[in-house]
Amino acid sequence: KVSGIILLSLSFGTKILVLPFIPIYFIFIYMLVKRKKEFFSLLFLFTLITIGIYVPFYLWDKTGFIEDLFIYPFAGGNASHPVVGIAIPQLLQTIGFISEKSNFPFHILQLCILGLWSLFSFFFMKKFENITTLCILSSLGFLLVLAFSRIVQTNYVAFVSQILVLAVCCKPPLHTIYEHA
Repeated sequence: KVSGIILLSLSFGTKILVLPFIPIYFIFIYMLVKRKKEFFSLLFLFTLITIGIYVPFYLWDKTGFIEDLFIYPFAGGNASHPVVGIAIPQLLQTIGFISEKSNFPFHILQLCILGLWSLFSFFFMKKFENITTLCILSSLGFLLVLAFSRIVQTNYVAFVSQILVLAVCCKPPLHTIYEHA
């Protein structure tokens, strides 16, 4: 559990793209731990490591840090990523509904989708508490969030395929599947 939290916080501290995995992973950890105090200590460890990674960059250039981490990915228009890649925003741009520099708030749709997906994942993981379920739900949630991203690169999809391969390799014992049927 601790090593997974450390790896997740290092990942999130270096690549914000990991954000869609975090709620689902913490739902899994919440169900896995026996004492809620342990869950909150793991959450604290995640927060501490992530802040530890971000603080030096914030101290070095506060304005640049805030622009790079919050404004550029989420603002839209000239202050943000152009609409490029393979997803719903690109389809909307192709049919002329939005421009390449659109101010459309895709990040709000992404947060709503992630919230609903996390809620669904919570109830689903109650029934199937295993690493395979975690990998599959995380991958599908990531794809749902990516579907409304301003920028989608093919390596993001490759990342998802690697997680799904991991899910296949971590197949749970059959008795756990049949217990829930």
